[in-house]
Amino acid sequence: MTRIGIVAELGQETRVAATSVTARQLAELGYEVLVEKGAGEAASFRDEAYAAAGALIVGADEAWGSEVVLRINPPSAEEIGRLADGATLIGMLAPGLRPELVEALAARPITALALDAVPRISR
Repeated sequence: MTRIGIVAELGQETRVAATSVTARQLAELGYEVLVEKGAGEAASFRDEAYAAAGALIVGADEAWGSEVVLRINPPSAEEIGRLADGATLIGMLAPGLRPELVEALAARPITALALDAVPRISR
């Protein structure tokens, strides 16, 4: 079963990469959802809501070690080191503005999906 990690944001970020409703939907699709303890607090999503949705509340290392990691902001160098080899990182990575991030991710066997690089237009 693929593990999806929802990790906490640093600094003053008040968003979280997935809500408890999203966590439930992912769990219903057959994924094991791991939420870093306190990841949703700034967005008013308590750990209890994630647990009730079927997610496991875990420490940072376990969430970052998931096969798929969801994150709003780009990871720090330390956080990149927490990613498992072969992991997929999904978030707002701003690859055009952060070539050093692209290089750091490319140095590891990691797949990175920059949501801010996906066109928002649909016709």
